[in-house]
Amino acid sequence: RCKRMLIRIMQKRDLQIIKKCCSVVYFPSKLMASYFDFKDMQILPPGCFEIENDRIINQVCTAIYIGGASIRYGIKLLLDSAISINSEKTTLNLKLVCQEAGWRNFCSEYPQYAKYEGEWLEVYHLNAGEELEKLYTECDYAIVPILKNLYNDFAVPVKLFEYLSHQLPVVVTDCEETGAFVKKHNIGLVAKDNEKDFSSALIKMTENKSLRNEFINNCVSARNENLWAKR
Repeated sequence: RCKRMLIRIMQKRDLQIIKKCCSVVYFPSKLMASYFDFKDMQILPPGCFEIENDRIINQVCTAIYIGGASIRYGIKLLLDSAISINSEKTTLNLKLVCQEAGWRNFCSEYPQYAKYEGEWLEVYHLNAGEELEKLYTECDYAIVPILKNLYNDFAVPVKLFEYLSHQLPVVVTDCEETGAFVKKHNIGLVAKDNEKDFSSALIKMTENKSLRNEFINNCVSARNENLWAKR
């Protein structure tokens, strides 16, 4: 309680310093900016890099998730949905990239997921580099399963733009800014953050190759409109 009070006092102090010292304040999204009242507020979301993704052809559709191994990042929603659509036969392979300690802690709390490793689930503990770049070439689309809440509604995930840099279509939850960006550029599917709706989106993306190709083409133009150089 005392810590929370101290943090609020520090936040108010910081806001006053920003108002006094900064002529313009940049925010990642319009929705986030709407919570503030600085004199000059501009929007500066993350950007993309020009990366060629020499994608290999997979016999079984393969998706990638890069992020935290915790419920708040939507990993449980993702795994439950993947289990659901692979319950009869494997139609989707999933490459999951996260910190080793985070995955170990998650599996100690939810041990039912570890048994799928070596089947349709491949777990990697990689930092940015050649190994991660290679993984991108082995995937057909990417997943952003973060759960919908106030913060995630106005946040703009850096990973979304990293996936876009690699021309990977996406399946995302209906967090406001993320969903709006995906719909605007038509680069993937937006689903509610529940297993039924998210599973349906994964099935649609997995089984409809022509739709994925349409999204891939749109990814190229969306990336070129959102390069870091243009930011």
